[in-house]
Amino acid sequence: MTCAKNNSEKTAAIILAAGESKRFGLPKQTLRLAGQTLLERAVTTVLDSPVDKVIVVLGANAPDCRKILAPYRVQVVMNNNWRDGISASIRTGLTALDGPEDGNFDSALFLMCDQPRLSVQLITDLIVEFRSGEALIVASSYAKCLGTPALFSRRLFPEIIQLRGDSGAKSLILKYQEKNQSLVSSVEFQDGEIDIDIPSDIDSLLA
Repeated sequence: MTCAKNNSEKTAAIILAAGESKRFGLPKQTLRLAGQTLLERAVTTVLDSPVDKVIVVLGANAPDCRKILAPYRVQVVMNNNWRDGISASIRTGLTALDGPEDGNFDSALFLMCDQPRLSVQLITDLIVEFRSGEALIVASSYAKCLGTPALFSRRLFPEIIQLRGDSGAKSLILKYQEKNQSLVSSVEFQDGEIDIDIPSDIDSLLA
């Protein structure tokens, strides 16, 4: 499969924040670290990066999350099917991307709100790698694997929309790696393996 060079004009960031945080026991989105909630940290980082639009997908705990997001210039969309797995949030965010007021975005960056080491530099590096290369996917590299944040070419949007259940970005990354290594590129995400899933993860992060 031969790919044309990516001359990207517009990149949208889709922050997936609809989860119930069942393993953590409390809404992770509203957890405070260093004076900011995890959701707020993700949003402010993305807003400071060179993306052209920010969409936040909410589901469980939506009322509290909306209060957090009120001061920020982001598009908030509701995933009423958040219990169906992460793919439902991915579809909700991607469907909201090309509204009548939007131009065409030729790439979408999917992020979680529970990776506290997310940085403006990482997002910038992902976009630069995509725009300067031929890959359809540019993923973050950490702990000897590839994962989110991950940027996808518009050419994959129809396939992303077909995801179901808990199949997320990683399933497509693996699929295209197997097809052709050149279709997937990566950027190192230092400490990207650090996320907040259970309460003890906070102690590990602070340590």
